[in-house]
Amino acid sequence: MSRITLKTYSTDAMVEAFEESQKLLTDGKKAPFPDAYCAGYSSHETVHLIYKSQLIGFASLNWTETCGDLWKFYIHPTWRAEGLGREGAVLIIDHLFAKSGIEQVTLEMTGDTSGFWNSVTERYPDRSFCGLTHCYFVGPGLTALGTFPWIADYI
Repeated sequence: MSRITLKTYSTDAMVEAFEESQKLLTDGKKAPFPDAYCAGYSSHETVHLIYKSQLIGFASLNWTETCGDLWKFYIHPTWRAEGLGREGAVLIIDHLFAKSGIEQVTLEMTGDTSGFWNSVTERYPDRSFCGLTHCYFVGPGLTALGTFPWIADYI
């Protein structure tokens, strides 16, 4: 059972989600909300990660008919190194797969996050792969190698 609860915001509640997310940030970064990059997606959602009734992180999700994108992911520094970020990432990826028709989830690794995302892929044996800059996840019943045959060159 997860220690984290997801709170989702639809596109029409973006102002509220943005204001709550901004309060969490302490390092001068901006909250992850749609810009021109999101225009090609049919759907967008903001997700807050709640632990013990407290907002500890958030993510920005985009998806089309069959593909999801974990576009931004942030955990407040106070809650890092306690496993809550990994737990939240898994919940968010599973949340995307629960949407009807989503078969693939992709995310771009930025900064020094490859170790973190590699630990997340361990929760999805045979269903995930981290390359140099991106991680790829496939839905239940699929395999990463079957979906992305080019990864055979990297494993």
